[in-house]
Amino acid sequence: MQMKSILSLFILAISFISCDEVLEVYTPTAVSAKDSSFVSDVIETPQLKNVLVEEYTGVKCQNCPTGHKIVADLQAANPERVLSIGLHSALQSSVYSYSTQDLYTDEAEALHQKYQISSKPSALVDRMPFNGVLQLGRTNWAPAVAERLKKSNPVNIHIENVYNSDSLKLETKVKLHFTNDVTDKLNFSIFLIENNIVTPQTLPSFDTDTFYNHQHVFRKIIGGSTDGISINDPTTKGRTIIRYFYTYFKTAYKPENMKTVVAVFKSGSENEIIHCEEGSVKK
Repeated sequence: MQMKSILSLFILAISFISCDEVLEVYTPTAVSAKDSSFVSDVIETPQLKNVLVEEYTGVKCQNCPTGHKIVADLQAANPERVLSIGLHSALQSSVYSYSTQDLYTDEAEALHQKYQISSKPSALVDRMPFNGVLQLGRTNWAPAVAERLKKSNPVNIHIENVYNSDSLKLETKVKLHFTNDVTDKLNFSIFLIENNIVTPQTLPSFDTDTFYNHQHVFRKIIGGSTDGISINDPTTKGRTIIRYFYTYFKTAYKPENMKTVVAVFKSGSENEIIHCEEGSVKK
């Protein structure tokens, strides 16, 4: 009898530990029962084409703050048209002994390797070459963005985020509406980013800013791998695709500073991003 009681207490203790770990593991899951796909009779007005800057950066990269400033200026000059993700891959990203957080992620490193990033700061602009070069140094970010902003956009992206502060659960609804036919095979990704993370950063002077404010820091891809989520439905004019995803936040995250960025891109060897949008996690 005593042995059964001990066993029961052990199982109960394990269950409590597991509940705590669920909030930290951060495993995304699709809520497929709510997904839908249909052809709409009403064609939406096309959204303006937005541009995604995937900025490869690191806390020990002395020139990266200059890159951060360039991105901030591009966003200020093109409100809501230039989106950015700060990817902290392994290069120049080892933490200081007094860092408050480690901004490195395995997924950022996987993207770093996939696109063969060789230096920082560097960026991909819509994952398209500019003057024949894919990995761009910071002097080419502005002209590459200007070129991409001229492109038309065949798909509208709508994002709805519902965050539960008690369970630390985020549900993200992604609605894709095609305003024109697209013949290319497409994928999409949902990136979770966080602003206003204060942790040390090396400066161009080689000094360290202990209270550096990091913006648009990549935290996680929701609902898929670094290759994205396949769009298997026909991508013809009027097609509307609705997908739901949920995930649990790590306790270190501050939902009021977080956004989801959805990017629709071509699959295969060319990953051109045709449009992107972002939505706040908590308004």
